Amino acid sequence: RMTLTATTIAQVLKTADYTTAIFGKWHLGDTDPYQPQNRGFDEVFIHGAGGIGQNYPGTQGDAPGTSYFDPIIKHNNKFVKTKGYCTDVFFKQALGWIKDSKEKEKPFFAYIATNAPHSPFIVADKYKEPYNKIKAIHNESKSFFGMIANFDENMGLLMQKLDEWKLRDNTLLIFMTDNGSSRGTYNFKMKGKKGSLHEGGSRVPLFMRLPGKIKAGVDIDTLTRHYDIFP
Repeated sequence: RMTLTATTIAQVLKTADYTTAIFGKWHLGDTDPYQPQNRGFDEVFIHGAGGIGQNYPGTQGDAPGTSYFDPIIKHNNKFVKTKGYCTDVFFKQALGWIKDSKEKEKPFFAYIATNAPHSPFIVADKYKEPYNKIKAIHNESKSFFGMIANFDENMGLLMQKLDEWKLRDNTLLIFMTDNGSSRGTYNFKMKGKKGSLHEGGSRVPLFMRLPGKIKAGVDIDTLTRHYDIFP
């Protein structure tokens, strides 16, 4: 749980007349006072717990009977049954909300935190198929890579729509992940994976794009983490 005394970036942006939304994973407290609608988010479209279908003692857990396909989502405090694969569902909802914000001429903050790639590794066969030719890859790893391919497809759609809606030059697009690889696959020669304090467990990609202000291809060689985004 994130302490109730903390101020979120969504709360601060609202003071500058931004509209704010979250799509996907919250995982900072499942009981009502901790939920994103009470932490600065106008639009809330989330699964429960730390992953879709996750339930364990000491937490509210996710909605009973939910899954990666057609997940049950908590949308503005009401449970809804969606249609499609979870990552596609989150991006589709986010894009609809971004388009609506643009039409209302409201500056917006959209936080898209997908469940994938997260265990259990489940994805449509068409995304696993390209990896079937590589016999050395474990079946779970094929699903893991397939989840990443599906996510990549959705990121491409998001960037395409930002171009199409003429939002590209004045929208800061941040891409990052929360921890190292959750599968014991190739990890750029780094030791360890998710759950480890070694570089392979803690070093992740962080990309920022704001074409109207930031020149492309600038490398930041200073040690940086998610804490640094707010200031």
